[in-house]
Amino acid sequence: MKIDSLSKEIDGKLLLDKVTFEVKPGEIVGIVGRNGIGKTTLFRTMMGFYIPDGGDVYIDGPLSKNPQQKQNIFMLQDNLSCWDVYKIPTIKKFYQKTYPLFDSAKFDKLMDEVNLSMDMKLQNYSKGMKGLFGLILALSVGAEYILLDEPMEGLDIIAQKKITGILLEEVGARNLGVVISSHRLSELEPIADYIHILKDNRIKETYHLESLREKAVKIQIAFDDKKIPASILAQGRVINQYGRVYTVLFQDLTPELYAEIKKEKPIFMDELAVTLEDLFIYHLEEQGGRKA
Repeated sequence: MKIDSLSKEIDGKLLLDKVTFEVKPGEIVGIVGRNGIGKTTLFRTMMGFYIPDGGDVYIDGPLSKNPQQKQNIFMLQDNLSCWDVYKIPTIKKFYQKTYPLFDSAKFDKLMDEVNLSMDMKLQNYSKGMKGLFGLILALSVGAEYILLDEPMEGLDIIAQKKITGILLEEVGARNLGVVISSHRLSELEPIADYIHILKDNRIKETYHLESLREKAVKIQIAFDDKKIPASILAQGRVINQYGRVYTVLFQDLTPELYAEIKKEKPIFMDELAVTLEDLFIYHLEEQGGRKA
């Protein structure tokens, strides 16, 4: 699936500006950005709930000209409350009638695996149970690509682990393409293949996490005069400071750059692993650093 130059304006405000990225079968892609930046608008525009002002989504051709392909993309929204007064079998029947590729056997199997009762109304499920149920619906409709909007929001750790396990199993078994919007960076980190940073209405940065771990480096460093040299600030970004100890992120710490840092004679220097939270701070905070 390719999202090509997707743009959307609502009430005179530009929310998406030529957003472009791809999702290959078997990949999990994360969309990361601050609240109100347009993640949900992006998903709704991809689905056709909002008519794009520019660009298109392609699955064997543009969806705008091939509406039959829309059965291959499904968005799980973060609120299923419209179904609260219905029993689970009724909700299942609706999805069976609405989605021609709905897999009833898969639905029943997954419900049994996570011990969700069929003989109750959705409103009697806990928040964690609703999260699991929503994912089961998404995985049962038969779509090749699913969009998950904040799927872990408010869920306890047990529900999060169950959702992650089921999702990874389905991605591997079916070569499913998944796009997840989330603020919970620690949960995206172990499962995502790519992360796209959404800022100023467009994709500002894209990271292939495996490559990122090979190149990017975070260093805690301190100097005798308490000030960090300008030469280091020119090639890295301070993402934290505690007293004279700075935490600096370098997107590509080459041997030459490492040697240049050592020439500044730091009194303390320790290399750390880069996390998604570091990248979030790097790209989305207004200022380059923050003090503890």
